[in-house]
Amino acid sequence: EFLTVPISEWDDEMTADAENDQFNAFATLRAVQNKAPGVSDRILKIIWMMRHPEWCDEYCKLTNPDANGDLPCVAFRGADSIEASASAYLTDGYLPFEAHSGGGFYLTTFAAACGEDDGIVEDALGAFEKKSKAAKSTFTKDNDKIFIEAVREGLEAACERVASFPYAGIVGGEGRDHTTRYKEKVGSEQLFGRFARELVSVAIAGLDFESMSEDEIVAAVKKKLAVHNRVFMSERLFIALAMEGGDAYHGDGWITAIARDVEGMATGLTGGMIETGGLNVAHLGSEAKRVQGRTEAYTNGHLAFSVMRDIAFAKAAGGDTAAFDVAYERVKKLLAKDVFSRDQRMMQRLAETSGLLLEENG
Repeated sequence: EFLTVPISEWDDEMTADAENDQFNAFATLRAVQNKAPGVSDRILKIIWMMRHPEWCDEYCKLTNPDANGDLPCVAFRGADSIEASASAYLTDGYLPFEAHSGGGFYLTTFAAACGEDDGIVEDALGAFEKKSKAAKSTFTKDNDKIFIEAVREGLEAACERVASFPYAGIVGGEGRDHTTRYKEKVGSEQLFGRFARELVSVAIAGLDFESMSEDEIVAAVKKKLAVHNRVFMSERLFIALAMEGGDAYHGDGWITAIARDVEGMATGLTGGMIETGGLNVAHLGSEAKRVQGRTEAYTNGHLAFSVMRDIAFAKAAGGDTAAFDVAYERVKKLLAKDVFSRDQRMMQRLAETSGLLLEENG
C-alpha cells in the first residue's frame, strides 16, 4: 500500500511497511537522494520494481547496501589495476555500448593510473587546473575547483593504483546512439570533455609516434588509461518502467520528469557528482534547481524532443511500450504549432526561428 500513497502522506504503519519491505526500495531511494538530492520521492515505485532480482539482477547488486547501510559505489573509487577498474565502478552485467543499439541512459568512466611510475592522473589534474584558472567563466572555475579538490582528497585517502572518474547521462533525440553521444561529450567544452582530453594528452606524452605502429601506441596507452562505456538502462526498459510505475508523475512533464530522476539515480549510484570526483556538474533529478522544467541551456532540438515525448507518453497512458511508439510517431507528424501550443517557451523559440528564416530568405 505504501507504493500507492505519496511518502509525505504516509502514516506510521506505511512507514514501517516501507522500512521493512523485502526489496529495500525506500532505503535505496534515501541513499540515492543523499548523493543526488534532486531525485524526487516519486521514483520509489520504479526503484521497488527494479529491486526485484528477477527483473534487474545487476541493479540489485549495484544497490545492495554494505554492512553500514551505505551503497557500494558512492564515494571516490580506485582499483588495483586498469583491468579491474570496470568492476570497481559498476557491477558486472551491464552491457557495453557495442552490445546495445538505441537510446536510453548510459554510464561512462575514465580509469587512469596514479602514482609516480606509470601514473597520469596527477599530471593531467595539474594541467587541467592550470587551464581552468585561465578560463573566463566563473561557473566553470567554481565547478572545476570542486572537482579538483575532490579528486585530490580521494587520491590521498584511497591510495590506489588506478582512479575512476564516472559520468551518467541520457541519450536522446532522433537517430542518436550511445557511441554518438560519447563522441559528442569527449569533444565538448564541458568538464567531461576537457578532463578526458587532458588524460589522453598525458597518456600519449613521450611516445615515439614516428617509430611506433598504431597497435603499439594503443597498447602503451591502455597500460595507463581505459574507458568503460556501459548502458545503465535501455530506452525500452525505461518506457516499460515508466508505464508501470510512473503514476506519481502525472501532470508534471510526465516522462521528462521520470527521465531526470532516472539520470539522477544513475549518477547517485555510481558517484558521478563532482563532489565525489565524478564528471557530472549539473545537479540531476526532476527536483534539482538547475534542471527544473526546461532550462535555457537546452537546444531547440532537445527541447522539442522532450515536449513531443511528454505529449506522446500522455496519449499512451495505460498502454505499453508499443502504444507509446505509435503515439510518438503520430505526434511527430503533427504541425509544430499544434504540438507545442501549450508550451510557451517552445512557441517563443518557434517564433524566433521563423523570424530568422524570414529574415534570411528576404
